[in-house]
Amino acid sequence: MSPLDALAGYGLAGAAHLAPTGWGAHLDEVVGDGLAGLLVAAHDAGDVALTEAERDQLAERLAQEAQLAVRLEAELLRLRPVLDRHGAVVLKGPALAHGLGIDPATRPFSDLDLLVAPRSIDRVLGELARLGYERPRPDPSPRFASLVAKATAVAHPTGLLVDLHRTVTLGAAGERIDVDEVLAGRIEVTAGDVAVPAPAWSTHLVVVALHAALGDGLRRPRSIRDVALVAHHADLDARGALALARRWQVHQPVAAALDAVQRRLGVELPEVLADAAEGAASWAPPRQPRLDQLSSGASLRARRALARSMVAPTPTYLRWAYGPRPLPALYWRRWRDLGRTTTLEGVGA
Repeated sequence: MSPLDALAGYGLAGAAHLAPTGWGAHLDEVVGDGLAGLLVAAHDAGDVALTEAERDQLAERLAQEAQLAVRLEAELLRLRPVLDRHGAVVLKGPALAHGLGIDPATRPFSDLDLLVAPRSIDRVLGELARLGYERPRPDPSPRFASLVAKATAVAHPTGLLVDLHRTVTLGAAGERIDVDEVLAGRIEVTAGDVAVPAPAWSTHLVVVALHAALGDGLRRPRSIRDVALVAHHADLDARGALALARRWQVHQPVAAALDAVQRRLGVELPEVLADAAEGAASWAPPRQPRLDQLSSGASLRARRALARSMVAPTPTYLRWAYGPRPLPALYWRRWRDLGRTTTLEGVGA
């Protein structure tokens, strides 16, 4: 078991004991994966030994994470009218940090992931723009944000970031998610003085499992820890979560994420979830979502928007992607790049 996997399982049922020393060699990885709070908690509990310099480095990181979390949670108060008008929910982030009965310092977040119905994407982007948010990059084709993109990033001049999601994961799996069903099960999680609208816990288990398996390719221990934590939530309807995964045809990556909780972190799962994880070890995440997979479950309008984004993106997008050159040269560059890749991520859309 890798040191980061062991750390990600810290404090959970069945997890392995941590190595008491030698963490200095892994501090960059610990910080990069958002596990600084867990390592400090292990140190404070006497389970690992850190030098004063290592403790100071982690304490500085925790202070930065806490300050950003407070700013983002305060921003939720300002965004709440927008969220309520469109029935939006907050994915992961503050919903997990405050809804799982854990020390919020052990679950940092750097942005707000908001899920709205695809038909509301353009209106919500307009409302965010009126609140000062700006889009770092233009859409490669009209209505790309509402028809094709998994999420659209917007940034506030203060440095706060929001990812506005029309679905929860890339590829065909994302097209099969019933976003209206997710939003209909909206609950609230209390984060200090802030009420955070979030998916029901059964839905959130599917969300974090897909993020761990498809979004992070089972590479990030913290994403797998999220699955373990939600799997043990007192209000989780485990059978309901598995029924959702089957109905949305995403049971294989969900099972693989559950399997990683046991196999990678050594953490025990409730029996019904442990049974679902059996046989999932052979599943492997795709290296990158293929273009045909992305559009397989989409509407004709979405496929048209996708095709245009690849073959004939807007001049504004081309100049953003390749610089201020004559349009014929920009289109030639785009078509040349298309010939070199078969993934949407690879062509920059």
